[in-house]
Amino acid sequence: MAKSSERLRWAAETLGVEPADRLLEVGCGHGVAISLICERLGEAGRITGIDRSQKMIDAARNCNRRCVESGKAVIQTVAFEDAELTGPRFDKIFAFHVALFWRSPALALAKARDQLAGRGALY
Repeated sequence: MAKSSERLRWAAETLGVEPADRLLEVGCGHGVAISLICERLGEAGRITGIDRSQKMIDAARNCNRRCVESGKAVIQTVAFEDAELTGPRFDKIFAFHVALFWRSPALALAKARDQLAGRGALY
C-alpha cells in the first residue's frame, strides 16, 4: 500500500493541478488520488472520480467524505465507456493503472478526447 500511495502522490504532483481545474479520474479505486487533489483545489475546482466497482466507490466516498460534502468531489459507480458526463469539459483527465481494463481502448481514448476542454490534457 505504501508504494501505491507514493506512486499516486507522484502522479498527483505530475498533474500540475490548478485551483480552478476540473478533473476526471477514471478508475478512482480507494480515492487516494482524489484526496491528494482536493487539497490543491480552490473554490471553483472540482474532481469527478468514477470506478466500475461499487466496493471501490464506497471506499472512495468514505475516504473523501468532506470533499464530497463540500461539492469539490463527485464520486460515481460507472465504467468510463458507459459514463454520461455532463457539464463543462475537463481540464485534466487521468487514469492510473486502469487502461489495461478498458473494454475498448480506442473508444475510451476517443471519449476522453471529447470530454477535454480546449487546452485539456490526458494523463
